[in-house]
Amino acid sequence: MFSLTNFKSFKKAEIDLSKPFTILIGPNGSGKSNLIEGIELLSHIIKGYSLDEITDVGRERRLEIRGGLESCVRFNEKNCSLGVLSQDTDESYKITINFENQPVISNIQDLNQFTKYFNFSLIIFDPHPRLMRRYERIRNSSLFKDGSNLSAVLYSLHQGNEEQKKTLNRLLNLIKQIPEEPYESFDFITTQLDDVVFGLKHAGTGQLINAYILSDGTLRTLAVLTALETVAEGSLIIIEEFDNGLHPSRLDILVKAIDECSRRRKLNVLVTTHNPATLNALEPEQLDGVVFCTWNKEKQASELIKLKDLPRYDQLLERGRLGDLITRRIVDRYFNPDFEEEYKKKSLEWLRSIA
Repeated sequence: MFSLTNFKSFKKAEIDLSKPFTILIGPNGSGKSNLIEGIELLSHIIKGYSLDEITDVGRERRLEIRGGLESCVRFNEKNCSLGVLSQDTDESYKITINFENQPVISNIQDLNQFTKYFNFSLIIFDPHPRLMRRYERIRNSSLFKDGSNLSAVLYSLHQGNEEQKKTLNRLLNLIKQIPEEPYESFDFITTQLDDVVFGLKHAGTGQLINAYILSDGTLRTLAVLTALETVAEGSLIIIEEFDNGLHPSRLDILVKAIDECSRRRKLNVLVTTHNPATLNALEPEQLDGVVFCTWNKEKQASELIKLKDLPRYDQLLERGRLGDLITRRIVDRYFNPDFEEEYKKKSLEWLRSIA
C-alpha cells in the first residue's frame, strides 16, 4: 500500500500497488500524474539519491518533476509525506520532506529502515514510437524508458538462450493479432557498425515490413509487451496512457496480455487510461483493480477511490459496461457524498407510489 499526505493535489490518499494489474482512471487534472510522481519520488529517495538531484521538467537531471521539488508540498502546508505499508508483514514506513526552509528529509532514521525493507524496483515506461524507427546499437539490450532501443532488445532475445527465444515467440504471437496484416516472424537488419533495426515478415508475400513503416499503435503495443516480458520479476512498472494508438477492436488483446504477463512474472503493473473501449474490455476479475482518481471540490483535494468501494457497486455494473457508464457520466453520481441518502429517498418514494 502506497500513501501520500499533503503531496501536490493530495491531502491524504492511498493506493494498493500489490495487485498484478491496477487500472487508474480519471479526467485530466484529477491528479493521476501527481500520484505517479509521488511514487517515482519515493523510489528515488529509497535508492539513496539526493533531493538536490530533483529538478523541474526539461533540466535533464536524475529525476524531473513538474514544478521541481518545491511543487511537491500541498499549498499552505510545510511538509509532505510518502509512505509504504507491507501487507505481508504489516510494517509501515513514511518519509517526510520538510519545506520550512531548504527542502530536507526530516526523518532520516526511518529512511534507513525504508531502504532495508522496501527497496523496490520501479520502472516508469513512456514509449515513443517515432524513436523506435531507427537503428540502435546491438549492445543496448536493456529496454530504455522511452522504448527507443526496442530493436536491440528484440535482437538480443532472438540471439539469446531457449527461454529468451520463447519470450520472443510469445511477443510474436501477440503482435500478430494487432494489425490487419498477417505476420509470420521477426526479422532483423544489421550493419557492420553493430547497429540493428527489427522488422516483421509478411506471411503472404514474405516481404519484410521494418520498423520505419510499422504503425504507431503496433510499435507502442510491442514496446509495452516487451517491457513487461524483460523487466526483472517482481518489478513495479507504470505506463501512462498505455493504450494510445491502438484500435478499439484490439484493446482486449492488450489488456489480457498485460494481465497474464503480470501474474506469470509476479509484476505489479499500474496503467492509466482515458479510453472507454479499454474499460469495456475489462473482465469482471480485472474490475477489482480499477481505481478512480477524482477531484473533491469540498475538500479541494485529489482522492483515490476503488471501483468496488463505490456505494451500490454491484447495481452500478448491472447498468452496463464500465466505459459506457463513464461516458454517459452515470458513474459521476456515485461519487456524490449524498448518493446513499438520495438513493434511499428515491426508493422510498417509488414504494409509496405503488402502494
